Amino acid sequence: MEIKLDRAGIQYDFTSDGKEALEMFSRGGYSVVVLDQYMPGMNGNMIARHIREKNDQVPIIGITSDETQREQMLEDGFTDVFIKPLRNQDYITTLKKFLE
Repeated sequence: MEIKLDRAGIQYDFTSDGKEALEMFSRGGYSVVVLDQYMPGMNGNMIARHIREKNDQVPIIGITSDETQREQMLEDGFTDVFIKPLRNQDYITTLKKFLE
């Protein structure tokens, strides 16, 4: 994913921990948030709900390998959900759309 984001000219920050992701968002400056559903510390669904309590405008994109979780993720506040593996450019196109 990092290589494709770099090639697309999209600036990003990565973290492997859900709590850190929420702290990073709380500091501000993010136009789009991309969260894996199964992050350690605090999962993506929990983070999305916390973000939505404070900000109902920022797009939140979820990533999961479990297609059956898509509807629950949307209910938890995700704007869109990508299903792994991410094989084509659709997710880059979607991210660029939200960044315009």
